[in-house]
Amino acid sequence: MKILMVRQVGTGCQLQPSLAMRVHRVTGDQCQYDQESHKGDPVKKPTGWMSNSPEILKKLSKRCRGVGECSRRTGGRHATASGRVAREAAIYPFKLCRAILEGCKNQLLKDGKLLAGARGIQALFDDDHVEYLDALTGEKLNGEEKAAAEKVFNVTSHEAMVKDSVTGQPLEPLLVKAARKLEMEYFEAKEVWERSPRSEALARTGKAPSRCAG
Repeated sequence: MKILMVRQVGTGCQLQPSLAMRVHRVTGDQCQYDQESHKGDPVKKPTGWMSNSPEILKKLSKRCRGVGECSRRTGGRHATASGRVAREAAIYPFKLCRAILEGCKNQLLKDGKLLAGARGIQALFDDDHVEYLDALTGEKLNGEEKAAAEKVFNVTSHEAMVKDSVTGQPLEPLLVKAARKLEMEYFEAKEVWERSPRSEALARTGKAPSRCAG
């Protein structure tokens, strides 16, 4: 599933019928995510969110239970979201950004695309069942559309496995080849070296050419 998330402004947001069936809406108060004015007063700022991810919506649906006084742990009276307060409240507080990322992580864990203790979305292997879905509607691709997606992503190739040197995460071999090719083309364009036969090195130095780390 491709994760979709939209901050809804007002009530005029329209979605394709096929997409609207898979997207739900919640409202959360930003004071519950530490949105504050420059004076430290809580800013309620009810915000609508739409997503096809239940886990993201769960994280973004906190509501303030206070009337006048904020129900957050530190309390305080809500500041009016106008002028400078409104401009500054356009910046999401850290706690809200973290809630979005936690919701995304939980959705990936639930969908089996992320494993506990591993870094990054997990690569697919030959024994995995691969399905290609439309990025907007989430519908399964078939026929020519599936063939085109397979040609682009080709996640079931039998190339030698390549792993990230830092995380150990398996990488898609064809994409690694493409990246290496692009990098070498860049160096060629900058003319950082000149190709010479091995015989020239032997003739000039009496030794074989030295190896360089790639």
